[in-house]
Amino acid sequence: MLNLYQYWVNPALQEKERTEQDGEEEKEEETPAKPDFKEISTLCQTTKHAETGEKTTYETCLLTLLEQVFALKEAELGPLDQFIIALAESKIISNKSFAGGVSKFAQMIPGLAADIPYLCKIFARSVVMPLMSSNYLSMKEIKWTPEKAKGEVDEEEYLETEAIYRILAFFIHDQKRDAAWVSENCKEAFSETWLEAILDHKYLVGEIRRDLGVEEE
Repeated sequence: MLNLYQYWVNPALQEKERTEQDGEEEKEEETPAKPDFKEISTLCQTTKHAETGEKTTYETCLLTLLEQVFALKEAELGPLDQFIIALAESKIISNKSFAGGVSKFAQMIPGLAADIPYLCKIFARSVVMPLMSSNYLSMKEIKWTPEKAKGEVDEEEYLETEAIYRILAFFIHDQKRDAAWVSENCKEAFSETWLEAILDHKYLVGEIRRDLGVEEE
């Protein structure tokens, strides 16, 4: 899945690897076309979940793609917003599957953000914002925390929300959204449960300032 992004960013890379594998000399030709996204359809049609035996879903493909792409360095993620829109426009992945895949990745972010400092920024600006502006996703569709299975007994669990507030801060800063918009589109943001899960408010504000490049007042 990572190759799909890398080949899309640099189509010549795929052609170079192909000629090397075939033992051919590199030829000077017109700029290679960017790969399409049919590979995702093929993957979903030909692979199954190792444990359940169920077919791989488009939602899972998107989740895997996001996991692998965000393992790259920040400098390599410049074209990610264009890639995400091209993927959405291909109609290979439905809007519903986009919402599901983005939600599942969003639920992983609190555990990843400490090791990937640019994660919240790139996720907000290069994944969620482009999809929202092109009407492929709405903020209300993102499920920031896992839903409990039917019949599952409520158990006290560790909740991390700092990274989610860092993501929401980009919408307030970049798009001039206000508290009313946040409350309407992410109602949990002002819930007692989420607010109490913030371990250090001062540290969180500092992280948000660093993310946004805002100097201390």
